[in-house]
Amino acid sequence: MRTIVEKTKPNAQDILGLLERMEYLLTNDFAAALELSTQLIDLAENQPDLISRAKAYTFVGIAYFRGAHFEQAKNIYEQGVALARSLKETSLEARCLNGLGLVYYQLGEYNTAIQYQLENLKIVQENADHEGRIRALINIGVLHDQLEQAEKALDYHQEALALAKTQGLLRYECICAINVAGYYHDKKEFDTAIRLYQITLTKIQASSERALEGSLLLNLAKAYLEAEDFSNAHTISQQALPTTQASGDRENECETFIVRGRIELKLGQHEAANYHFISALNLAQEIEVKRHIFNSHRYLSESYEEQGNYPQALTHARMFHKLEREVHSEEVARKTQFLTTKAEAERFKHEAEIERLRNVELALLNRELEDVREKLVFQAEHDSLTGLPNRSVFEQRLQRATLIADGNKQQFAVLFIDLDKFKMVNDSLGHDVGDELLIHVAARLKNCVRRGDLIARMGGDEFTVLIENIISEDLIYKIAQKILSVLNSPYELLHKELHITASIGIAIYPQDGMDAMTLKKSADIAMYHVKYQGKNGYKRYDPSLEQKVLANP
Repeated sequence: MRTIVEKTKPNAQDILGLLERMEYLLTNDFAAALELSTQLIDLAENQPDLISRAKAYTFVGIAYFRGAHFEQAKNIYEQGVALARSLKETSLEARCLNGLGLVYYQLGEYNTAIQYQLENLKIVQENADHEGRIRALINIGVLHDQLEQAEKALDYHQEALALAKTQGLLRYECICAINVAGYYHDKKEFDTAIRLYQITLTKIQASSERALEGSLLLNLAKAYLEAEDFSNAHTISQQALPTTQASGDRENECETFIVRGRIELKLGQHEAANYHFISALNLAQEIEVKRHIFNSHRYLSESYEEQGNYPQALTHARMFHKLEREVHSEEVARKTQFLTTKAEAERFKHEAEIERLRNVELALLNRELEDVREKLVFQAEHDSLTGLPNRSVFEQRLQRATLIADGNKQQFAVLFIDLDKFKMVNDSLGHDVGDELLIHVAARLKNCVRRGDLIARMGGDEFTVLIENIISEDLIYKIAQKILSVLNSPYELLHKELHITASIGIAIYPQDGMDAMTLKKSADIAMYHVKYQGKNGYKRYDPSLEQKVLANP
């Protein structure tokens, strides 16, 4: 005979205990918090305490967000906003609005993100919610970081840090301290950044705020890596990986795999590096974070190239460039949409709500948006280091060239230029010297082509040249030879004489391709063939080259 158990209605004590447990896990174990989310929602939706239900939505939204489940976080936060408003629970409403702002920021929808942050700021300002104000200052600082206004971002992070210390909010104090250290990290002031990271790490490890530890260890490992202190970088990365995995922060876990692999690549541990890059790739594809996907392909390409496995290197390099182009185009479109929506900015500026808030930060932000629009449009189309047109501009010009040439039967050429052994310059002399060398290379390339021809930097040490309206193929070979000769001349950098060569692949329309993608692929394959033949030369594409590239491990 079967026993039937009657379902009992949960009482208030059940939900309060679970909420208390959830709040603890959100600062100590994201993975456990994520596992508890479904149980918490089920319990909250089956009992009459609506305020506890609103708190449950807030906590579960945080768990989903930290687990990189952005769509689920969005849906939960929206329910939380609606319920909190109906209950006039302004503190919970502000937290859910802040969460929605963060979700839409991660999704790249900046206009929607700023709208939610404006609503959040209105509420916290009216209610003297110091914790909410700290969150708002942090998020405005992050927005300035996104707009490449580092000094402004630092002001907001420091203001938030001071307020967090005054209010005795250790978790926010640590978050702000990490952001301040990140400013010096980005400025390549590694000693200062590492010192600040270490001070903050000591505070975190002495407290119960362990969920931040993985993020901080990741930043510290990156700082040591970029400072070329590979021994400390390796030690810290070994601590970072299990910590981020234990916390359940999957995006940080993915980035930690990448950083760990980069360190092992520097130490010549290719097998271990490949393992971590492939782990990062698999996880990035699972959580659908495109920037981690293309970075995994990027470093796998570098690792396979160092091992002499050129077919694998070429495969991952192509995936990296394809995804990098997509991410760049999406980011440019989002920034442009955000910064050029003048009507939205004016509405934010003049709305009565903003006047009531007397929010100086947002008023200034709205005025600044128009000022930075032209600067960001220029940045979106040009390489920040060399000032050359970037990949997006090259892609557009090449696409247009195929359409024009198809109509008037003209020829044009694509040159793919890759500097030989450039990585040795970075490894032996440092990235500052490498950057300075790239600037000089770009300046020399400008003197090798005709007025109207396009030179672009594709990323790293790769450049492309688009030569239109050519009368004879001999012109192309003369330009390629001139580029080799000019780049071969010695460079005087930091009182040292450097020599560098280049490998050039050539593809001519229409013989080597009738569309932009085929032409790029043909030039790419020809360049790789030059690499195999000893570098420092140029080669025109022919169909047999691809088989030779793939056959050469």
